Order: sequence, then C-alpha cells, then structure tokens
Amino acid sequence: MNLLYVNRQISQLQSTLNEVNKELQSMPPGKLISTKNNKKTKWYIHTDAGTSYLPKSNINLAKALAKKRYLSTKKEVLTNEIKALTYYSKHHKDNYQLIYDGILTDTRYASLFSSENTNIIGNNYFPDNPHINAWLNEPYIHNPNHPENLAHKTLSGNIVRSKSEVLIANLLTQRNIPFKYECPLYLNGQCFYPDFTIMNPIDCKIWYLEHLGMMDNPQYVSGFTKKLQTYCSNDIIPDHNLILTYETSHMPLDINALDTKLSYIFGNANN
Repeated sequence: MNLLYVNRQISQLQSTLNEVNKELQSMPPGKLISTKNNKKTKWYIHTDAGTSYLPKSNINLAKALAKKRYLSTKKEVLTNEIKALTYYSKHHKDNYQLIYDGILTDTRYASLFSSENTNIIGNNYFPDNPHINAWLNEPYIHNPNHPENLAHKTLSGNIVRSKSEVLIANLLTQRNIPFKYECPLYLNGQCFYPDFTIMNPIDCKIWYLEHLGMMDNPQYVSGFTKKLQTYCSNDIIPDHNLILTYETSHMPLDINALDTKLSYIFGNANN
C-alpha cells in the first residue's frame, strides 16, 4: 500500500472524526437505554445520577441520545481505523519489494528464473517499469461483501463476480494493462470498491473501470448514480479517469467497444 495513499486516507478519516467530535459536543448528557417487552419499546436515560424512565412525550431527547450513540460508535470505528493506518505508516518499508525482487536480478540466482517464472512477483510483469510492478504487488484488502458471488476465474488468476467481468479482466490482461480487482478506494470517509483500478502503463496515472451490469434495474441505477456523484466530487470523472461499461438483461457487454476505448486511452500496451 503506497504511503502517500495511506497518509491521504488518514487525513480524510481524521477530518471526518473531527466533524463527529464537533457534533458530539452539542449532544445532551447521558446515555440512552432501550428495552422491549411484549412488542413495546421503553426508553431510559442513564447519567451519573442514575437511570430514569423517558416518557414518549420526551421523544426528542430520546432521538438526540440515539444519534449520540450512533456518533459515539462512529467515533470509535474511525479512531481504530486511524490507529491501524498510522501503525502501518510507521512500520511500512518503501523498499519492501526490492528486498524480494532483488533475488531475480542477483547474478547468483538470475539464471535459475526462466521467463515463465516471472509471475512469481505478480500476474503481469513489467521488466522496464519497477513502479508498476511495485504497485501491482502492494497488498490490499479485497471487497469482503458477498464472497459467495466470486465464482469466475480470469487469465490473471483473479476470481470475479460475473462473466462480463471475466471478459473485461481478460481483455486488460491481453492488452498488458496493469489492474487490481475490487481494490478499496476511500472517498469522503466512505470505502468504495471499484470493479477495476487501472494504472496507465504510459504515464502511471490511475484510472477506474466500473461495469454496470444491471442497467434495467431502477434501484441499481439509483444506487450507482449516488456513487457517481461521490466520484465526480472527488475528481473521478467519466472519460477523464473513469471508464464505464453497461449491460442489461437484453443488451450484453460490448467488449469490442471497450477494446477500442482501451486502445484509445492506453495505446497499444500489449506491444
């Protein structure tokens, strides 16, 4: 994981934590306790003076204390995430890959590594670009949501969620375009998992590719529209550094159109 990326995430999380702390300062004292009996919910407020019943007429206080509980939980999660990333930042070695890549060029061992063994350091290997190789081999936490949907293997060895994503991943591999599948992206204190995070082999700039596989599902489209708004507010713009592909139940992915677009954006990276 790139240190600049980590420090940027720490800064974003700290900004969100500051906003949470500021809002918590305006919350009323006490802690909300909720009980349920015979389908009836009762609220209580706990303070240093003890615990007392909150009547329904005092629902505004109950709402404020419920929000306080939510903000307190959010504060705890953000604090732990910042601690984890800070620990990583302090102990990360920028030259970690050089340590184990060095054996590939060490004259005592180099002759023992044939060309077909180059995948020892990754699915794609760029002998003239160590920056790309380092990026490809940075460890990251894959999308943990619905792992049961990961069922389709690609040429790169990635396991993806749909046959269309297989086509996309294989096309990227065939064109020798470096990518990561469902790599986390932190924006506005939220974690997103773009389908493909791509490094342009020409200038090493980062691009994202999202495949919209259910464009005939209004709820799906609405959800992505909100996601796209967050992308755009963070300078991730379609055709600028974001590629979008589309599909419906009656209109399959146009892989030829994508191939043309990849050629236009990234050139003939496979040559």
